[in-house]
Amino acid sequence: MGKGASLRYPLLRSAEMLLLGEVIPLGFCLGLIYLLTVSPHVDEYSTIWAARQVIQRGLPLLPSGFFYSQGLLFTYLDALFIGLFGLSEPVARVPSLLVGLASIPLLYRFGRRFFSRRVGLLAAVLLALAPETIVWMGRARMYSLQTFFVLLALYHLGRGAIEGDARRERYLFALFFVLALLTQTATILLLPAIILALAGRRGWHWLRRGEVMAPLLLTGAGAGIAILLNHIGGPVTDSSQRPFLELSTGWGVKPAFYFREFFWSPARSPLTLLLILGFIYLLVGTVKAASQGKLRDFRERNATYLFLYTVFGLTVLQLIFLVGESWRRPRYITMLLPVYFLLAGATLFKGMAWGASWRPWASRVPSVIAARWPGGRWPISILSQSPERERRDSEGAAKDRRQQEWTLSLLSVVVVTVLFLPGALAALRQQEVGYDLAFRYVRDFWQPGDAILVPLPSISGVYLGRCDGYALQQGYQEYIVEKDGFLVDRWTAAPLLNSVRQLQDVLAARERVWLVVDDVRLEQGYRPDFQAYVRRHMEPVYHRQGVTAFLASDFTPPLIRGLRPVNFAGKVRLVGYELGAVHLQPGDSTSLSLFWQNQQPLAEDEVVFVHLTDRGAGFTWQEDGQPVNGLFPTSRWPAGVEVWDGREITVPTDAPPGRYRLEVGWYDPVTLERLPVLDEAGRPQGNTLVLDYLKVTGAESLPPQHPLAATFGDSISLLGYNLDSATLRPGEALHLRLYWQAREPVGEDYTVFVHLLSEDGRLWAQHDGLPEGGFYPTSFWDKGEVIEDEHEIALRPDTPPGAYLIVTGLYRPATGERLAVDAMDREVADGRLLLGIVQVSRP
Repeated sequence: MGKGASLRYPLLRSAEMLLLGEVIPLGFCLGLIYLLTVSPHVDEYSTIWAARQVIQRGLPLLPSGFFYSQGLLFTYLDALFIGLFGLSEPVARVPSLLVGLASIPLLYRFGRRFFSRRVGLLAAVLLALAPETIVWMGRARMYSLQTFFVLLALYHLGRGAIEGDARRERYLFALFFVLALLTQTATILLLPAIILALAGRRGWHWLRRGEVMAPLLLTGAGAGIAILLNHIGGPVTDSSQRPFLELSTGWGVKPAFYFREFFWSPARSPLTLLLILGFIYLLVGTVKAASQGKLRDFRERNATYLFLYTVFGLTVLQLIFLVGESWRRPRYITMLLPVYFLLAGATLFKGMAWGASWRPWASRVPSVIAARWPGGRWPISILSQSPERERRDSEGAAKDRRQQEWTLSLLSVVVVTVLFLPGALAALRQQEVGYDLAFRYVRDFWQPGDAILVPLPSISGVYLGRCDGYALQQGYQEYIVEKDGFLVDRWTAAPLLNSVRQLQDVLAARERVWLVVDDVRLEQGYRPDFQAYVRRHMEPVYHRQGVTAFLASDFTPPLIRGLRPVNFAGKVRLVGYELGAVHLQPGDSTSLSLFWQNQQPLAEDEVVFVHLTDRGAGFTWQEDGQPVNGLFPTSRWPAGVEVWDGREITVPTDAPPGRYRLEVGWYDPVTLERLPVLDEAGRPQGNTLVLDYLKVTGAESLPPQHPLAATFGDSISLLGYNLDSATLRPGEALHLRLYWQAREPVGEDYTVFVHLLSEDGRLWAQHDGLPEGGFYPTSFWDKGEVIEDEHEIALRPDTPPGAYLIVTGLYRPATGERLAVDAMDREVADGRLLLGIVQVSRP
């Protein structure tokens, strides 16, 4: 039996190596499938964009002037591959695949040296099948390289300070640890844990030795350089927005229950329980060994085990309690994933060995057999054996025990593979948003002169080499810098575009404008008014894998853009408005854009009304409701932001030709009380604001019966007039129609006066008022527009017979100052224009 066992033992070792030889290709295939089939994560484009800058400039210096130091070594490695093999997503991801693949045999070597072949094999299998390994092997990010360097650093530290005292190994540790720091600055969290673990292993006096202190000082210097580079550049975010160190003691603020995704997923729970059991073993063993005076022996037997537990535990505690919210993420603990697997595997096999050695039934076998043997005695041939026979039996039992251990070990690996393979395959099915597919579409249909707007400028930079606008409204603050007096993004130096009016300007300036955005950012990165404007004026020409490409072509800018800040009750301010058209036919529609801004946080959901009224104050069209069709109530408005409220005004098909007043205002939906319109001094000026006028066209008006050419001031002309009758009797009314024209925008409201004067200049009748009976003030007149202004002048009953002069003019109502008249020989003194003469007959 002993000979058979000795033959089978090498076979089991061969089976182990064969399994390892299958695990490495398996890990490679899983990473390669992810690399080729899963779209890039949005963070990958930051690395690729920085690598392109390295190729062009030698440094990861972004167009904004920002130095991108995050993942510095990986950026250069990526730049090398892109420079050699060209820019593509697979090429940019290959470095991660290669270093991730190298980590699998490295972990096996680590486990074999410091624990056993079985622990190394199991840990290598777990690493190959870990979803994190597959994801980071397939992404153009720095985490696979960081994990590789951390594992190398811990391996050499184990050789140079845990199992032995080798100076060269400690310097290799320093080298690889600094490389890990320059790959991902978060590696610095390991340093305090490593120093404390070394102190626990060797004592503080050993750390103060020159040959030990030197590599540690080099490591500290590397950490200082990494921190300095991160302070200069780092991730493309404002570090003040995401502090690295932030004390957190509240249990409720820990994200995802202490890295639940990392430790407590269904597949990971058994490993985490093993980790906890290993900690209990060390704790109980330490107490027991100390009580028996065997603490030194216990610590020597478990030196690497204790060291790795200390490093892992202290690092996790730092991530939970000492770092900022943004850094408490599973990806920042990925560097210790191999250690996690080593500790779980070592605990498993310690438990298996303990179970195999604990056989209380073995000691009972002789007594049981003796009790059943006739006479209760063993035969001499059974109970008495020669020393050589006992030695062979002991060796055979040991070999059988090793055979059982190896069989159980290989069986454990097979079981682990079966249990963890579904999770690995599931990682391949977790598709990222398809910006790569969307930008391939954009590139296929790109035309000279097109503009591209995105919420992630680095993606546009990678695929198009440009970005024309950093389009984002919420969460952009930490990603912008000021350059040449403008706010630009940190990646491409594209100008920030965070309002509807800025989007309008771009649409008006370019023939075709693209907006490429994923569904989540469209809903979370923009306010409802921006979303509504995009959907109204840009066509979704592409949508796949969670990304939409909008395209606006032949955008028609609004005809009228009015900037008239108006205050409503100190709550809401109208910043401006836009009209698509003012001359309409019955049944036509025109767009109206209202730009609001809250002056204080609003708890109530106020209602805005828009009315179209005629001269008789009748509602021709009206629309009441909360802004943006109810999608953006005032209670949800961020303080001080500009909100676009777009509407479509439709003229009824039966609306008669004429001019219609466009009015807006606000009211409380419960009390129906309107908000007052306030002037600059805060005094109420009514509760309705006249925005503009729409003109519904009909039959063309006839020219004036009495044409003339007169100019009032610099902006108003009088083209002529109609007079119903040149002969009147006392008490009758004179009907006069004036034909005004705006030579340019007037800018203020003037009052029209019509006076009836006797030959001696005495005033006998008059009519003063705003044009069209106050319905159409001069400040609303459009350039070139002709206004027919009717006046009725009632004669006094005691008006004596004779000839009377009809004069007209304009004056400022606040001061009475008349506009100067230029009408050659028709001018009358004091800004009055002579229109004609009317005869008053006897009664």
